[in-house]
Amino acid sequence: MHAFGVYVAPEEIFTYGISTMNDADIRFTKEKDRRIKLVAHVEKFDDRLIMCVIPQLISRNKYIYGVEDEFNGVVIKGLFYGKQFMFGRGAGGQPTGSAVLSDITACAYNYRYEYKKRNNSVLPAYTKEHTFRVYFRYKTAEQRNLLNFSKVREQYSSYDYNYIVGDVTIANLKAHQEELRHPDCFVAAYPFD
Repeated sequence: MHAFGVYVAPEEIFTYGISTMNDADIRFTKEKDRRIKLVAHVEKFDDRLIMCVIPQLISRNKYIYGVEDEFNGVVIKGLFYGKQFMFGRGAGGQPTGSAVLSDITACAYNYRYEYKKRNNSVLPAYTKEHTFRVYFRYKTAEQRNLLNFSKVREQYSSYDYNYIVGDVTIANLKAHQEELRHPDCFVAAYPFD
């Protein structure tokens, strides 16, 4: 709503965390000279809008590569000003206390945010038909077949560790969101750089 004037119900968005990440995923990431970061991704492509929350394998040349510990980073890309990066504490006593105080103050003064972009005449349409390159670790053949890869770019298979790097749509990830939460699975976006 803030950035594009479009409301998307949270249950429509693919969300996936790092709770099933294991040592093999960390080794893979180090071999590729990347870091795993949990990223909320919102991007507009012409008249389409994509959103998801997914771990990403971030390369050294990205702003958020060095964001660690209780810090958060936000990258904003504008039409006329390019990219901007904001960095600051997002956890801990003082940042949390500040956010709570801000919320209490907003309630006390009956503050209401206006979503002015909602009034734009042409709003982008939310879509899940966007393709990401992903790293997918799995254990069983059944798990391997969860994702319908349009292109397989790399794969490895052994007795205790299997992975595929390939292209898959957000719709396909969303359709199998619950199955992907199995401890034997892990998926992360693997952006091209």
